[in-house]
Amino acid sequence: MNFCPNCGEKRERGAQFCGACGAQFADQSSAQVEKGTASTAETVKSVESGERGRMLQKAKKTLILPLTLVALLGIGAVVAYPIIFNQSAKDLYFMAEAGGDSTLLDVLTEPYQETVALSDYMQEHPYESETTLSADVNAMNIPDIAQLQASLQGNEFVVETMQDPDEEVFWSTLSLIDNGTEAFQAEVYQQEDRTSFGFPLLYESHFSIENDQFGDMMRRNDPYYYGPEEITNFATLPDRWFSFGEPWEEVVTEYGTFLHGLLDDDSFALDEDGDHRTITLHLSEGEVKNVFDDMLLKMTQDEALVQLIVEQGEDGYGHASVSEGDVRDGLQKLRSDISDMSIPDGVQSKMVIDDDEEIIDFDLTFNITDDGYNDGISFVYDFSRNDTAGESYIRNLRVEPVYSGDEYLDVSLVTNKTEEAYGEHYSTAISFMLMDQNGLAADIRLDVMTERRQNETNTDFDLYLSGYEFGHQIPTIHGYVDQSFDHDLSSDYANQDIEAGLTIGAQDQFYGYQEMTFIIDAETEVEFSGDVQITDVSPSTKTDALELTEYEWMDIRNTVSQNLIQHPQYPQY
Repeated sequence: MNFCPNCGEKRERGAQFCGACGAQFADQSSAQVEKGTASTAETVKSVESGERGRMLQKAKKTLILPLTLVALLGIGAVVAYPIIFNQSAKDLYFMAEAGGDSTLLDVLTEPYQETVALSDYMQEHPYESETTLSADVNAMNIPDIAQLQASLQGNEFVVETMQDPDEEVFWSTLSLIDNGTEAFQAEVYQQEDRTSFGFPLLYESHFSIENDQFGDMMRRNDPYYYGPEEITNFATLPDRWFSFGEPWEEVVTEYGTFLHGLLDDDSFALDEDGDHRTITLHLSEGEVKNVFDDMLLKMTQDEALVQLIVEQGEDGYGHASVSEGDVRDGLQKLRSDISDMSIPDGVQSKMVIDDDEEIIDFDLTFNITDDGYNDGISFVYDFSRNDTAGESYIRNLRVEPVYSGDEYLDVSLVTNKTEEAYGEHYSTAISFMLMDQNGLAADIRLDVMTERRQNETNTDFDLYLSGYEFGHQIPTIHGYVDQSFDHDLSSDYANQDIEAGLTIGAQDQFYGYQEMTFIIDAETEVEFSGDVQITDVSPSTKTDALELTEYEWMDIRNTVSQNLIQHPQYPQY
């Protein structure tokens, strides 16, 4: 171990007794946690050197531990299923936590289960689809809004798509229809690692390029180009979206198992009272630091994990934002920062579960302080479930100074589901409140209400803002999403219509209250077929885009511009 489980002081390499409190160390390697209970009566001597009390530095350091703690406990919850449980207090704790995470995901996705099911089906089956998009805008006290309304009326975009996920073949066209006449069209064809594209109404030839040569092509036109290095294969894009977390599954299982082994059975206590069971967890300061140190040391030495973090940290253009060295340095810095923190009361948690091993109440508390200074931060997380009026779940995190109640941060998530005569009603409220010595700094609240009927889902949401950080002209924001669907995947078809609106209003000193509403309507028809015929676009007239010179590209752009201007539907001024 690297820290004394009794007082939290650092352990000298090879020492058998703590130099601060005299406690004897068990003969274990630094990758294990000392067994047995540890006293927390004594507080840690300060090991931090240099200037103290810099607010920004303290905030960064004190937030490191709770965020990392939440991540580690979440990893531990996921590992509940792979472990063979003997119904110990520790095992019940892990199992209930895993069930709580699944419940949250179910509550957030259940109102849209038809859309989720359709998306999953489209990832695995060949299909043809057509989507028609139209837009409108309404306004109050907005000058010149009529011109924008006129430009939207009679115009619509039509997207036709054919895709075969097994063959990784994709074809799509995007057309702009202006009062019934096609004004613009773009066409894309992809097969495995090559993409063809063209603009049939504006240029006679199509272009083709290897997906991984896109960056090279762009730099031929602009030596300072900074953007995507390759073109994504659209046939595999849904898999990439929905499998974002898959690379982490093995990591989560591995580290969850490791964390489960680090936590001592004696740190958990079980009390049975009728239909309810209460599980308490208490980790001393030394135990907390040892768990963190062992986990972070393992992460630092894990080549696969470090590489995965680098890959997930790529920007939107495919460029790595951090190197492997940066990741290891960050983990080492985190180990150092946690070792320098004081957690005088350790970590305490209480969980109440029912006969189905589902959480009824849960709380997690710990304080981070600096010895000898009147500062420190308290973290309290609460969860409760109430089934008296449907299914209600309340999650709240409060962060506040240990020695002052004038400042605090409250973050909460409240979800509720009720059965109604028409179907189901779902509500979600997310709030963020920050108080400081000057009063209410920021209060952000998002309310989402969804009604789910047969073949129909209606969602309304409101965003409320208040606090001096937003100034005096605080906007009002309201939106809605209405979805109707006709899905029969057994008959190989799915149709849906989605209308979404967003209203933003604000007070203007010249025009008074102004308000604008944007409305988008999308009608989609999908037909599944095992025999989707996707033909390469104009194979006889394709030009290799990478072989074109800068001057040839300039000539193509000029031709496209001239054809666009001369098109009958191009606006004439």
